[in-house]
Amino acid sequence: MRIFITILLAVIAHPTLAQKDSIDISVGAQWPFEEAFYRHDGTTTGGLVFSEQKAFICYLGKLGFIDSNKTIVISPQFDFDSGINANRFLKNRAAISLKRKWGIIDTLGNILLPFDYDRLIPYEDYYFIEQDYKWGYLNHDFEVVIPLNSRGMDRLRTNEEVEAYIVDWNRQDSIEYSFPVHKNEVIRKAKRAGYFSKRWEGTGISLNVESAEWTIQNTESKGSTHKGSCAHTNGCIILETSKMVIDASTGKVKQKNKSTSLMPIYE
Repeated sequence: MRIFITILLAVIAHPTLAQKDSIDISVGAQWPFEEAFYRHDGTTTGGLVFSEQKAFICYLGKLGFIDSNKTIVISPQFDFDSGINANRFLKNRAAISLKRKWGIIDTLGNILLPFDYDRLIPYEDYYFIEQDYKWGYLNHDFEVVIPLNSRGMDRLRTNEEVEAYIVDWNRQDSIEYSFPVHKNEVIRKAKRAGYFSKRWEGTGISLNVESAEWTIQNTESKGSTHKGSCAHTNGCIILETSKMVIDASTGKVKQKNKSTSLMPIYE
């Protein structure tokens, strides 16, 4: 009896702990706090930030949304992420993470774009997407305007930048398709010969229009070593650099070579 009274007094003395089991986070319930984050210890932090009359709330690590009346419109169920344009609505859509994969939801929590992407960043009329170390862009109708590729990892920040890049991408594609040997065939050749990274990381592919040559260059780690000059140190990463040149008219391999180098590991 004495233990029970002690526990009861502790709960009364800490009202946030008493609230912990009584907070309703279902759709239609009221968010009872002026802060966005409700933590495991029963405390709250972070002011509410509204965008398009919606503000995110985070209940025990799960993300949801309330409206301007602090009514829960999407119950906390998604991952919380502090990335660019995350956790807010833009044109009645929000980029949301679920189990570390990204998709798009509407203001009612309906899934508009499946959670398939490793990264997804919304801009005014476009979406930057990344999947399996390749990147591209979708338009607002979720149509592919730049397909997933490994040409570069620069994110374009404005509509004008994306639209100019789309024009350049299509121009480059038309040039590449004007040669008998297209990039896809070059990639297949390079993969078969072991000159193309399976994960696309570090592999560069370029077309020299004047010489009609495709060049594939790749640098990737092949493990580590403590031998030789790397002995009695933190060791070295073994880097393999490869280069293959293919004729864009005939598909003939004109050059291929590989070399290794050591990169010291610093703490």
